[in-house]
Amino acid sequence: MATIKPLVPETSSPEERRIGDIIFTDRGEEYGGPSAIMIKVPEYAERFDQLRQFLVRGSTLPRPLQQIAILVVVRKSMAQYAWQVRVNTSRELGIAEQVIEAIRDGSRPNFDDQDHAAIYDYVTELLDTNRVTEDTHARVQDFLGEAGLIELVGLVGLYAALALQCNAFEPPLMVDGPAPLPE
Repeated sequence: MATIKPLVPETSSPEERRIGDIIFTDRGEEYGGPSAIMIKVPEYAERFDQLRQFLVRGSTLPRPLQQIAILVVVRKSMAQYAWQVRVNTSRELGIAEQVIEAIRDGSRPNFDDQDHAAIYDYVTELLDTNRVTEDTHARVQDFLGEAGLIELVGLVGLYAALALQCNAFEPPLMVDGPAPLPE
């Protein structure tokens, strides 16, 4: 059961509604998930969304690489709601089903794309050890550059924060969504 219920437009204050319109209406989405909880603190939700917009929509990182990183973060965090959303987005972006399922099962996928493999290894190493080896760093920097690496680590931090919101407040899962993560 959710420890903080998500807001709905009908019970939102004018400021919460304004932020909700920015976050949900402008994207063509219904209120839901951790963002519908965060808008109870409108300034926080607005700034969080601005960072998300930059790191996801304004980033130099290609969307499929972002999704590999995000899948790893939400899997390692066991953030069920975020997992469901990210699986759907990953499928839309053409991430191979076997890659999604391997990450879901907690194992390293067999990647056809070496950039995807490098992102997976970088994020996994960073989350598992709080560091990245020189070899892994160099492998990813070769194709992302310094700016891309900075954005990648920012994306990992953003989705770690989002995963914590999901785990702390347990937004309702999508009824017809992808299968939840195994316990």
